Amino acid sequence: MTYCIRQCRSFGNHMPACTCTNECPEHDGHCKGCLPRTASLGYLCQPCIDRTSQALRTIPESAAYAASRTDGKLSPGSTNTDTTRRGTQAHAPSLSPAWDTAESAFQWALLTAMACADANHHKGPFKYRTDGVPAKNLTALITYIVANLEWYAHDIPEEIHDEATALAKGLERVTGRDILIHRIKTPCPSCDRRTLIREDGLDRVECKNRDCGRIWLEGEFDWMAHFAVS
Repeated sequence: MTYCIRQCRSFGNHMPACTCTNECPEHDGHCKGCLPRTASLGYLCQPCIDRTSQALRTIPESAAYAASRTDGKLSPGSTNTDTTRRGTQAHAPSLSPAWDTAESAFQWALLTAMACADANHHKGPFKYRTDGVPAKNLTALITYIVANLEWYAHDIPEEIHDEATALAKGLERVTGRDILIHRIKTPCPSCDRRTLIREDGLDRVECKNRDCGRIWLEGEFDWMAHFAVS
């Protein structure tokens, strides 16, 4: 049996030698689950695959939004404010950091797609201009990566997960399109864990516990939470 290379654990499932469960009354810091999560594709478990796929699919739209900024600027919160760092050389600031961000996303997708295409002798989705410069079709590259996710999950599982999720999150942040998340203190009525969130503007409450994942309409959840404490 192959387990997730990211060392994910199954909530509520324990190794045979584990003596501490959620119901253990002897000490704090109960083991929430120590049984390794089984890999479902390559060396990644299903939640890791789902996160990777979702992250990949958001990249083209976020990059296109950055490239479309006529002022060339990024979200104010995206600039580096670490005054302790000093460069060895002085460089003029980019005239269009937003365009540079979109270009970086394209270059990552191009190199990532080429790695799979070269290893599998695929023609790939690559198009080139007459001068030999790769045509910038980020959507086609991401579509190819998603379609061949099994190869990435087997050959470079940690890299594809970590790089795709980091790039997607970074693009959301620097373009100012990241979603405000409200974290709810009330335990989930289904799994009793404090993993409930509500995205700003939505009328539903979602449990982020990967082994639960329940979703309630906000009115339904309010009624359930009131009933639980009454």
